[in-house]
Amino acid sequence: MRKYTYDEVKQAFEEKGYELLEQEYVSTRVKMRFRCLIHPNDEQCTTFDNFLRGKTGCICCSGKKYSIDEVRLEFEKRGYQLLETSYKNSTSKMRYKCPNHPENINLIVLYALLNRNGCPHCYNETKSKWYSGNKNPNWNGGITSLSQALRECTKNWKYTTLIKFDFRCAVTGERTDDLQIHHTESFAALRDEVLKELNFDKRISKNDYTVDELQSIFNRLEQKHDEIIGIPLRKHVHQLFHKLYGRKNNTLEQFHIFKSRWDKGEFDEQLKLDLT
Repeated sequence: MRKYTYDEVKQAFEEKGYELLEQEYVSTRVKMRFRCLIHPNDEQCTTFDNFLRGKTGCICCSGKKYSIDEVRLEFEKRGYQLLETSYKNSTSKMRYKCPNHPENINLIVLYALLNRNGCPHCYNETKSKWYSGNKNPNWNGGITSLSQALRECTKNWKYTTLIKFDFRCAVTGERTDDLQIHHTESFAALRDEVLKELNFDKRISKNDYTVDELQSIFNRLEQKHDEIIGIPLRKHVHQLFHKLYGRKNNTLEQFHIFKSRWDKGEFDEQLKLDLT
């Protein structure tokens, strides 16, 4: 791999209209801070490798790649009516209506919409129906189906996590449409903790849980998620993490180690194989 000088790197950024904020260059895999001359108030970062491959540029500029017609189409795909006549960027709140609740005007940012968030009133109704246990068509009994249903309670937590991280992957720093929220404590572990705290065992049949018990599980699991850290990761990054560390007994320390290894370029060859 070619070795670049600091002056070459600095010139490459300047040719794109960016100001490099670092005083030294270490390697293509080490993140560097830069500023777009069009958006001087936003300090951003990228690796020179991503920069050379055109994977990273000014987030503020790239956020305008959607036209208002394209944004409106994304809302229509989900059955929503966009009330805006112009589009600023992917993190600007936009007004829309849901056909199921036309009396309500909702707000959402595009990245949240693209990451499967939507009408909060529909969500609350789904949550309420879930409590009905055996009346829920998505319920098939058993702990696996319980877990699938319980994942509904993570939607608000995921959205809050995306906002905290400014809709960026915590590893690559990119804003993309394939962000997933990583649990620093596994979902299964949280589920089991809740069942243990409530003194409920893993029951076989849906009829073994009462409506009140289901509601208690759901509410406590929501609280559990508020107590842990979620981390947005691009889909392929998330898959690589679990390929290396499994899906049980995950910890925040594991993630910090993973990110350190990523920043050092340890997974470059593995990613090439996985993405081909």
